[in-house]
Amino acid sequence: MSALAVLPPLRGPHWVAARQHRTTARAFALVVLVSALLVTGLLVALGTDPEGSLAQGADSGISVLLNSAITPLALLPALVGAFVAGPLVARELESGTYTWLWTQSFSPARWLTARLSLVAAVALSGSTVLVLAFRTARNSLERGAMIFSWHDSAYEMLGPVAVAQCALGIGVGTLVGLLVRRTVPAMVVTGLVVIVVQSSFVLGLRELLWPVRTLVGKAPIESANTVGMWNFAEGMLTADGTRVLSDTCWGPEGVGMTFEQCMAAKGGVTYFVDVHPPSHFWPTQLVETGILLALAVLAVAVAYRVLGRRHAGGTA
Repeated sequence: MSALAVLPPLRGPHWVAARQHRTTARAFALVVLVSALLVTGLLVALGTDPEGSLAQGADSGISVLLNSAITPLALLPALVGAFVAGPLVARELESGTYTWLWTQSFSPARWLTARLSLVAAVALSGSTVLVLAFRTARNSLERGAMIFSWHDSAYEMLGPVAVAQCALGIGVGTLVGLLVRRTVPAMVVTGLVVIVVQSSFVLGLRELLWPVRTLVGKAPIESANTVGMWNFAEGMLTADGTRVLSDTCWGPEGVGMTFEQCMAAKGGVTYFVDVHPPSHFWPTQLVETGILLALAVLAVAVAYRVLGRRHAGGTA
């Protein structure tokens, strides 16, 4: 059965867009279906005999599957954006075939809406299924928290951030496709922009999305190193509350002294650690999702404005 057969009857520009890109839609739907079936099969094997060799093999299979899937899934938003920017928008403008549709009583705005609505329906629903499959598979692992800590490389696929990143890819791809109007350059620019946004959250923005929790104690705080704790700043406080970070004693200043001696020489009297505990997962996910969706909506709004200014009837 065609991946588009389950959709309501399509007409006008929606039908044209679906026909033009039906192969891509089928391929994406097939990837989602195979992923879901593979996870389901492993979970069924895992549940038949929890102590048996078949279940142990399924447990290992899920772990290998998830580890192998993290990198390709991280690239999915950039690939979605590149597809929107290139084949979906820029190619039509570059080849001039869009003029045929616009002469068939379809306004430029309706032409763009038809393309965006279809790709959004396929990409966002598919990414949602992948996130649900990933979470289900991860939760089945007895040591899942050790293998996939919530703040590490699997973070995006554990919540709505992955879906919002795909929405960002759609928004950025639409805008870049309309501005660049050439297929390959539009795809490259969109992919780079989406990856830069993703990397900015990974490299520093994400830890700032929710207030950190500071743990203090007279002895080293061992709980900060337990599974699930996102530990990103530690050291000691002086008597007046000034922070002395641990890395200041890892260089030349700490030569010939133990860590405690170095810290004492700098006036440290109380240990501290800044952490995001597991309870911060959902607040962080939801804040990041909101930011990404806002950026996606902004990009789409600007895209319609660009379309309206460059082509008569673009806001019709």
